Amino acid sequence: GGLLKDDSLLRLAIDRCVASGVTVVVAAGNFANDAGLFVPGRYSSVISVSAFADQNGRGGTSTGPFTVPGIGTEVDEGFFSLSNWGSAVDIIAPGVSIRSTYRGKRYASITGTSQASPHVAGAAALFIRRNPGASPAQVRQGLLSASLPFTPANDPDGVLEPQLYVAPL
Repeated sequence: GGLLKDDSLLRLAIDRCVASGVTVVVAAGNFANDAGLFVPGRYSSVISVSAFADQNGRGGTSTGPFTVPGIGTEVDEGFFSLSNWGSAVDIIAPGVSIRSTYRGKRYASITGTSQASPHVAGAAALFIRRNPGASPAQVRQGLLSASLPFTPANDPDGVLEPQLYVAPL
């Protein structure tokens, strides 16, 4: 993906995947900017994901500021400072200091919307498992219907993305 790069072949490929029944989940990007300026996150056919910090793993209970190596200070239960935002974003999920596989056959703590989007992809898989044959639009609606309100004090644009919640799925 990229800024203001509207690759028609990429869009065509994604739209065809979605039309064939594949739910596509993408990272909104980490430029602290309007996600509507970036592809593929601005495509209406995808589920675009922004990121928030959840240091303690307890929704709604903040431990306050904490340091993220290579990033700086983030706030538990706060909008990730570099996450893209805006009306192109469909949902928000944990994406700060996520333990993940890493190059060299090891694990590392990684931060960004690319760490938040797999949470949503996994939730989509849970929804599809319980709703075989669900269309991508039905998957999106199912995730949004199950979501929780997310109202961080540091929201950059005032558009409140729904927070991923998997318990009902």
